[in-house]
Amino acid sequence: VDQSAKGIYARLRLDYYLNPLSSFVLNFAYQDKKIDSENIPYEPKYVLSLDYFSELNFGLNINPAFDLVGDRYSFYNKKLLKPFFILKLNAEYTIFKNLSATLNMNNILNTNYSYFEDYEEYPFSVFGGVKFKW
Repeated sequence: VDQSAKGIYARLRLDYYLNPLSSFVLNFAYQDKKIDSENIPYEPKYVLSLDYFSELNFGLNINPAFDLVGDRYSFYNKKLLKPFFILKLNAEYTIFKNLSATLNMNNILNTNYSYFEDYEEYPFSVFGGVKFKW
């Protein structure tokens, strides 16, 4: 099978440190790739994310973040899937040096979205756990 792939891809990452314990990370990626003049299925044109990381003095680390995923095509360019915006919050509390509790909140705005055609992703969800390191 003789296929011709063409396209461009560009990525930008900016890290900004407010202080040694807090920072912002901005990621932006843009791509326009095709194989035999057809879009690559499920590859978004752009992805933008912004994360804030903070380590508080009493053992709590927080990471609010958002992701904006651009439009993309389903298989065989049949359907253009709409962009979506997701808001998340991750937290970790250090109980002891090697033991911490975690909490992850995903899709805080309860956005209806799909990475893949006809497969809805989870609505607002909360996951908790315990992390042990040795």
